[in-house]
Amino acid sequence: MTTPIYTVYRTTNNINNKIYIGVHKTTNPNDKYLGSGLAIKSSIKKHGKENFTKSILFEYDNSEDAYLKESQLVNNSFIKQSNTYNMCVGGKGCSQHTKSTRLKISQNNFGKIMSIEARIKISKGNKNKPKSISHRKSISKSTKGKLNPNWNGYFYITPHGKFESAYKASTKILSRKTIERWCKNSDKIISKQSTSASKYLQSLNESPIGKTFKEIGFNLN
Repeated sequence: MTTPIYTVYRTTNNINNKIYIGVHKTTNPNDKYLGSGLAIKSSIKKHGKENFTKSILFEYDNSEDAYLKESQLVNNSFIKQSNTYNMCVGGKGCSQHTKSTRLKISQNNFGKIMSIEARIKISKGNKNKPKSISHRKSISKSTKGKLNPNWNGYFYITPHGKFESAYKASTKILSRKTIERWCKNSDKIISKQSTSASKYLQSLNESPIGKTFKEIGFNLN
C-alpha cells in the first residue's frame, strides 16, 4: 500500500491567472484534484478543468507541517489580493493538529487584520471572508447607524453569503432553525443520517458525510 503524502499545491486559472493554494492528502501528487474552496470550484465549473494548472509547492509526510506551511502562505495579505480564490486564511486543519502546531499557526496569523477590500471580495457562488470580532467592532464604529440596531454582533456565514440573522439567511430549502443550528454547531461532523434528512445536503455536488458544517460553508463570525 502506498503511503499517503500531504501536498501544498497551487491551482492557476490559465484564463485570468487567478490562483488558489491549498492542502491535499494523496498518494499521487499528479492527480486531478484542483481544490475544494467554494470560489475555486465555482470558477472550475465556469471555465472547465482544462483551463486550470496545478503545481506542487511542497510535500510533507504529515498534515501538521502541511497546514502550518499553508497558514504561512495563505495569510491575510494574500487573501486580500484580487488575483486569488482563497477567501480564508490557511491552516484550516489545525483543529486536528497537536496543541503546539495549533499555537504555531495562531502565532503566524496573530495581529494580521483583514482589509475592507478582502472582506467585500465576493463573486457568484462565493461567500464573504468572515471578520474577526475586534475588526468587526472597528468597522461597526465607522458605519454607525447603518447596521440593524437589533443585530446581535455576529454574522451567519453560509455558502450564499453572510447575514445578520438566520432568518435573512434562510431559503426555500434551508429554514431559519436549520441555518442557526448548523452555524452554531459548525464543528459538528455531518452524518449519513443528517444527510438523508436534508434536501440541501443531498443536493451538493460532493457528499458532505464526514465533513463539518464549517467545511461546507456554515459558520458564525
